[in-house]
Amino acid sequence: MKKYTFSLYVRLVFVFALSLFATPQLIAQTAPTFTSVAPTAATQDILYTYNITSNDDDGNTVTITAPTLPEWLTLNDNTDGTATLSGTPLNADTGDNPVTLRVSDGTTQNDQIFTIVVANVNDAPTFTSVAPTAATQDILYTYNITSNDDDG
Repeated sequence: MKKYTFSLYVRLVFVFALSLFATPQLIAQTAPTFTSVAPTAATQDILYTYNITSNDDDGNTVTITAPTLPEWLTLNDNTDGTATLSGTPLNADTGDNPVTLRVSDGTTQNDQIFTIVVANVNDAPTFTSVAPTAATQDILYTYNITSNDDDG
């Protein structure tokens, strides 16, 4: 009988020891976040700049990418949790420009979604024709003028 009790005791200790040391511990992974707020107004022909900052409470290295980005903007990830979004919108870019930025630590991610509204600047109309510079005395001088206005 003693042998059976001892054997049971060893098994219980062994099972208890396994449960203490062999059970994997799950540690919650928190997603990185943006700590900066995007400027949502821009003006045609004027440089737009957004200095992006982010934080990862777990201390992981993060990357910042742009899944949705207008062609006139460029994202430069500084690889230190910061990035710069910049560019100069043209007349064709006036109006709403959707942007999605993503910060990721390789396991989890967060998106910052916003719209940059580009204000139009009244562009002066331009001549698209070239005037003839030579004329002959007593002959009618004719110049067919054509022009363009980028704003319509």
